[in-house]
Amino acid sequence: MTDTRQHIADVLFTAAILGVGLLSGNPILASVVAGIGVTLASDLTRAGWGQVCSRLLGESGLRNHNLQQAMLRAFRQAVTHLEQAW
Repeated sequence: MTDTRQHIADVLFTAAILGVGLLSGNPILASVVAGIGVTLASDLTRAGWGQVCSRLLGESGLRNHNLQQAMLRAFRQAVTHLEQAW
């Protein structure tokens, strides 16, 4: 199974678990399933963040010139804000 198909299957499985827990009507079961679902969803979020970083960032840094400029502006604005707040 490819990584994309595995990721889609994991998302669907997580959504199914959360759906069953919420639709069961049992508050104890819903809270247990919600806890499991949140754990699974956080793992999927971490995996997704890794994919986003690998697509946006190359070995030498940001791949897109516009993104480089936007990150530089944001960094400068953040430093200026911290200096003013200090």
